[in-house]
Amino acid sequence: MPIPLIIGGSIILAAFVYNFFSKDAKLRINKKYCIYASPKDNIKVLRAEICKEIDFKIEKSPNFKIGKTGNPEARAANKEYSQYKTMHLVCKSTQAALIDELEAYCIEKYSQQPNNQNIRQGSAGQMNKKQPFFYLYIVVEN
Repeated sequence: MPIPLIIGGSIILAAFVYNFFSKDAKLRINKKYCIYASPKDNIKVLRAEICKEIDFKIEKSPNFKIGKTGNPEARAANKEYSQYKTMHLVCKSTQAALIDELEAYCIEKYSQQPNNQNIRQGSAGQMNKKQPFFYLYIVVEN
């Protein structure tokens, strides 16, 4: 009787270890410090708050990337982000144009950082919205 329990326990442990260390594991999505942005907000104050949060997130990360999405779960599942550990949602808005503007600003501001993995300047691509918000995010390796 103890042998099936040992085998069963070993299989469960192996599955846990594989999922924990697998490169295909999804990013953890952190919504804890996500700022709500409205078109009525002072854009300079909003940028300063967002950059303060980004500065804190990239301080200890070997690499990072800034982006936007209307569907954080789908973006986090993208194989393009397999090297990253956490997706921090830093800002949300119902206005896609505001998130586009903030993304372009942040990518430009952090373009000279050696650990920035953004290739293109500005804000590229359309966002498909699954949820009521569009998001500005940063993915980090730690």
